[in-house]
Amino acid sequence: MKRILSDNSGMARLVIILLAAVIILAAPIIWGIANSTKEDVDKSGCAIAVEAAQKKLDEDYITNPNMTLEEAVKSATSEVRSLDDICPGGGHCVVVEKKDGNGYEIYCELHGKE
Repeated sequence: MKRILSDNSGMARLVIILLAAVIILAAPIIWGIANSTKEDVDKSGCAIAVEAAQKKLDEDYITNPNMTLEEAVKSATSEVRSLDDICPGGGHCVVVEKKDGNGYEIYCELHGKE
């Protein structure tokens, strides 16, 4: 042990081993923070996209109160190809009739209703 601490090459090895241990122990923490941040960004992006689609859907419903579900889906997806493309986090969006029967609402099955 004395030789490792007094020898320059031994000290360098010890520093490298300690540095590697710190990196290995920090990796799961950094990975968890990165995943949590990505989930938060995906959820925020989804809320913004669903809100924009809902606004377009509400505007079209005002001009056409006899809108069918198919027309509502077409209105909600006017800026994208399909309901699956609305959520940037990969969630599937659904258009359903509002409980009061006046219009339609859209929500993401992955991120839920806000």
